[in-house]
Amino acid sequence: MLHGLKIQYKVGETWVLYSDYADKGYTITRTYYINEKLSKIHTYWTHSGRHFLYDMLKRYGILPEAEKTTTALKGGNEDFCP
Repeated sequence: MLHGLKIQYKVGETWVLYSDYADKGYTITRTYYINEKLSKIHTYWTHSGRHFLYDMLKRYGILPEAEKTTTALKGGNEDFCP
């Protein structure tokens, strides 16, 4: 999904951000050394990166599951009383 939105793309086995977002501090990357010949790179979203994703996805009508439930209840049956 994020690839389709031109937020990130894959280089080998690693996802990296497009240049529009690469210098915004949205991700951090860590290298884990398995042995002398093998390492793995992991990319993690920062707090500001998660906010960015939330806002970006919300523009496309994509909400977290918890918000879908809350939104459905607010717009649902007015006779419903928790």
